[in-house]
Amino acid sequence: MKNNTLMIMLTVIIISIASFGEYVEISITKSAKNIVEKRLNPAPLLSHRFDYFGTTLKENFTSQKVNFEQLKANKAEILKVRQETNVMWEKYKLIAGEQEKPLVESTDANMKEVDAFVDELMLKSETDLAYVDSIIQQGILFDKIDPILKNLNELTDLQTEVGTKQTNTMLELLKKFSTFMIGALSLATIMLGSIIYSIFKKEKPVKVTKTKKSTPVKRKTPVKKSIAKPKKNIK
Repeated sequence: MKNNTLMIMLTVIIISIASFGEYVEISITKSAKNIVEKRLNPAPLLSHRFDYFGTTLKENFTSQKVNFEQLKANKAEILKVRQETNVMWEKYKLIAGEQEKPLVESTDANMKEVDAFVDELMLKSETDLAYVDSIIQQGILFDKIDPILKNLNELTDLQTEVGTKQTNTMLELLKKFSTFMIGALSLATIMLGSIIYSIFKKEKPVKVTKTKKSTPVKRKTPVKKSIAKPKKNIK
């Protein structure tokens, strides 16, 4: 009866380990997939979009006097980089998490405003150089670009922050599983040892000690005494 109880407890421990292990595997797989798809993959998309506004536009529309000849020569390249990075931005919008959505929406509106304004400046640069130069000197374009760059940096930081939290959550879960495994395996080892011990104890042959036979004492046969009959007197 004792062995049956230990076997039942041992089975329960094994099932618990297997169940908890399956839960840990599902949770970590889900978290890892989320980190890769929503935290790591979007980083280059944000980086390239940042480069378009922070490098491509700022290099062609400096705060100093605009080189219109250079601007005309770079127009095709500017539009090409805009298109390529906009495709990346659209991909990012599809995979952005709930935390990022409000910031994404406001940034997207700012981007469309800046793109329309840049189109206007490039068109005006062919007919009204003074107007374009005035806009650039006043820093109007940069005032529109700076909030976009700030938001893109904030989105990048948010990717890192959320990804770090999710990674720490996975590590905590693994730590709990490791502690559970150590305790469960220790208990299972003790129970298994008890079962093995009880089995060997039953199978161990019992030594029979031989007792020395006592020599039977021979009883003496009683000797019948003959009683002499009295002699008859002969007359």
